[in-house]
Amino acid sequence: MIYYYLGTSLLLSISAFALPLSNSTTHGVAPAFVPNPPGRGTANILLSCIITLGLCIWTAVHPDVVANKTTLGHLIYKTNWMLAALFVPEIVVSNSFHQWREAHRLHTAWRNLTKVKKGSKNDMGLEGAFFVVMGGCTVGGVVDGYTAILTPAGFLKLTETKVLPPDILSRDAIIDKGKADALAKLLVCLQSVWLAVQCATRFVCGLPVTLLEYHVVIQVGYAIAMYYFWWLKPKDVNEPIEVLQWSQIADPADPALLSFVKMVPQSKRFIVDELVSSGFDGHTDALTAAVLGLPTSGFHLLAWNRHFPSAPEKWIWRICSIGIGVAPICMYAHFVVSKHIVNYIWGSAVGDPLWRRVHKLIMDKFQKAPGSYRIINSPLEMRPTEMLFYVTTWLNIHSYSAFSVLLGVVAFLSLRSVPEGSYETVVWGNYWPHL
Repeated sequence: MIYYYLGTSLLLSISAFALPLSNSTTHGVAPAFVPNPPGRGTANILLSCIITLGLCIWTAVHPDVVANKTTLGHLIYKTNWMLAALFVPEIVVSNSFHQWREAHRLHTAWRNLTKVKKGSKNDMGLEGAFFVVMGGCTVGGVVDGYTAILTPAGFLKLTETKVLPPDILSRDAIIDKGKADALAKLLVCLQSVWLAVQCATRFVCGLPVTLLEYHVVIQVGYAIAMYYFWWLKPKDVNEPIEVLQWSQIADPADPALLSFVKMVPQSKRFIVDELVSSGFDGHTDALTAAVLGLPTSGFHLLAWNRHFPSAPEKWIWRICSIGIGVAPICMYAHFVVSKHIVNYIWGSAVGDPLWRRVHKLIMDKFQKAPGSYRIINSPLEMRPTEMLFYVTTWLNIHSYSAFSVLLGVVAFLSLRSVPEGSYETVVWGNYWPHL
């Protein structure tokens, strides 16, 4: 019986393959080449922008090693970094540049100490230097609830005193811990280049470029910058390497030595704190973010007289385009003048809300004025000048975030009304491989 059913199924399959296609005839054949239909639709624009932006952020962001070892903790940390790359890419690019610079400095200083030749078998490489910079080396035997992270300065100090051997970090082992895929990065770069070149070609040919494409192209540019600075940084490393025990350090009570170790609490709230702390690393990063904000502002201002669905959206775009360039400059100015105003240190309190912890981290990054510091636990304890500085900092940070979010919202909403010619395509665009 089973052979009967199998034979019948085979005959039916052969008959189906032998039937002519619905659009063909027995008197002719289809052309050898048929081009894609002309034009593009709203879904094409929306999906290409979303896919390009999502892939860029997912592959470009290389988060540091976090103290919280749970799967949820790692997911929250990376999600926060991706949101930061989406709405405030200048901060993430500034952080990537800072880590790239620190990794190069660490690698050079480490080779000078160990006399290891660059590129040799024992060279930890820039991958190993990045691993130290991103908090991948820890010290065991500390108080429960905390993780002792070895700073780059501490790594060099312990290498100089022979506590850490030259081969403590293997370049191959570090590469193996990372989950970066060069081919995936290359494909995403090709997709990004396709979107950028298409927008440039449309501009040259006199075809309209939608506001969403304006917004995504600048994001793509920042993603490529992240690729450059973080190309050799290990990606998605969930577990640090314990390089030594606390008892191995000659004098753990030495204040100079303790300054080379960063004590990190293993708490869920620390994940957000560490993200904010990394984003505002100090005076240099504030200057870098201020410089990077200018091309963001200028590129969005190119759409000053473009078509908008409504007048309010046009003015929101204009104001936010200017504000996103001015806000980082104001933040850098705060860093410059803070040494003449800020003379206090935030006190710590259990159960502080997120906004309070964020401002503590940012204000602690400001260079303090010489002299004795006051410990305060509330903005009400500030002096008038300090209160003014606190309020302007608060407004500056929140306005910058609001400008970034509003630009994205207006860009996506603008697809409901686009100028004539937005759906026409450049001929070569149909033949470039893209999503």
